Amino acid sequence: SAAIGLAAEDPLSTYVAWWKQHGAGVVDVGGPVLMLVFLMSGLENGIFGFIGIARAMQYPMPAFVGCMGALFNTGGAVMVLVGLFISDALLVIAGAKMVVIFLIFASYSGHYKPLSSAEGQEKVKHQQSLANNVSLGGCLVMLIGHEIMQLSPSAPLIGPVVAFYLPLAPGISTVGRFLMVFPFVSAGAKLGVAGFTGVARHFGFPLPAISGLLAFLFSQLGSSLVMLSPFLPSRWAIGPFNAQAVTAIAGAKMLIIFLIIASYSGHFRPMVTSEGPEQRHHMLSLAKNVSIIGGMLIIIGVDLPRV
Repeated sequence: SAAIGLAAEDPLSTYVAWWKQHGAGVVDVGGPVLMLVFLMSGLENGIFGFIGIARAMQYPMPAFVGCMGALFNTGGAVMVLVGLFISDALLVIAGAKMVVIFLIFASYSGHYKPLSSAEGQEKVKHQQSLANNVSLGGCLVMLIGHEIMQLSPSAPLIGPVVAFYLPLAPGISTVGRFLMVFPFVSAGAKLGVAGFTGVARHFGFPLPAISGLLAFLFSQLGSSLVMLSPFLPSRWAIGPFNAQAVTAIAGAKMLIIFLIIASYSGHFRPMVTSEGPEQRHHMLSLAKNVSIIGGMLIIIGVDLPRV
């Protein structure tokens, strides 16, 4: 009985038990953070702004396309937020799908097409924005997979559809996680440790060789842990904890730390001192990085109860 009492008072067990009980709360925090960039875009542009963008991109029927863009971007983001608030998985799924559709069209028209004709720094900006959008799309796909698992096949009207998608939900979530971290893996493969060291030296980090190495490790190891965690055998454990959950949470935390430092150095500080289009680029990139952090928080919240 003394051993049982000692185990019950173990600080680590108490700490883990508390977080396991509050995993849903972490998802509820991650959802609004993930939607930040879309809500900002909706508030900044409004319907007429989206119509102007559709006209500039030479879409047919720009008034209609612009209205649909505003609806799918802003309306979809609001649906996700409301769905998370009232615990309505179907509303979250519908909203996330709308935002994914908007993101595909916006990425193709706003970044992929201009990429072929852009040069120099302008091309780099489109590449970065396109990579961020791929990661954001992965966050949304992962969220869709998670919310499908919350649906019941006995639900009226949609029961047969739910029964079809339930076995696919883990795979959908895994694809989302892969897309989330793919830009980090791609950047790591392109830059390598030397490239990250050069970036650290450019931004004036102390001990740039060590800072660059740590940035490489946090981005690449964190990405690998997030990607590989679903493929670990479910029976594997790290001490008393589930290996899949611990691996995913550790990887997501590493990426959050990397993103916070990279966002501050690469976008927040330049945003404060720049003006015009350059300032807007840094502000939008910063918002996208914050939203990706929201996706990482969702991973942590989803996996906490499984620890």
